Amino acid sequence: MPSIEPRFRIVIFADCHLPVETNHPDFTAFLQNFKQAAKETEVLVLLGDVFRVWAAIPAFDHENGQTLLKTVSSLSGKCRVIMVEGNWDFYIRKTYAEYFDEISEDAVEIKSHGERIVFVHGHMDHLFSDRMLMRILKSRPAYAMFKTKLFSGLARGLNRKFKEGEFSKTVQPEELPAVTRKLSRRFPNSDRIFSGHFHTSFQNGIVTIIPDYRSTGTFLCVSDSISLCRFHNGQIVPDNFTG
Repeated sequence: MPSIEPRFRIVIFADCHLPVETNHPDFTAFLQNFKQAAKETEVLVLLGDVFRVWAAIPAFDHENGQTLLKTVSSLSGKCRVIMVEGNWDFYIRKTYAEYFDEISEDAVEIKSHGERIVFVHGHMDHLFSDRMLMRILKSRPAYAMFKTKLFSGLARGLNRKFKEGEFSKTVQPEELPAVTRKLSRRFPNSDRIFSGHFHTSFQNGIVTIIPDYRSTGTFLCVSDSISLCRFHNGQIVPDNFTG
């Protein structure tokens, strides 16, 4: 008799940057993959920057966001769903926390099979300017302001600047060792730390940086080992699969 145990302890999707247009095929495909992954893991993690905009304020309400929230809600009791906000995920914890088993603006730590595992997006562990910008945008006054439609124009203007890259800086490969050392110091009692944000694959000590799902179609699967995976004919397979 086949085992009904999940194949994976954890599956992590990082930096999906999904489109917000209703019925967009990229979102439809992701939703199918997300549901399939939920059947094969104990813990399913959204590691920040889920949509190209998902601010949880009137200016940015969109049907795809609501659809994903309903899907997350439907998984209750089937697998544990965790979200860590990224630099595009304003106010999700403030507005939609009840949909997730656990959600944080910064980091989530869990115990899995005897290991202490930390999930972070990574934007708070790189540039001082990124940290300051996030603290301003996620402050109570900013949240209260953007919840009113009077400031929708300002919110859209800020989002446009994000899309144009005005608030972002391309991370150079030589910067990643310093980021991973900082993460190790922040969470000294952890056995593993997983980070997104940098849109690349990098490993240093206990820290694993995960490439972005948007451009690679890959996600991280954790069992006894750690591997990048993708979907092939509706099945989760290693990233180097060529069948």
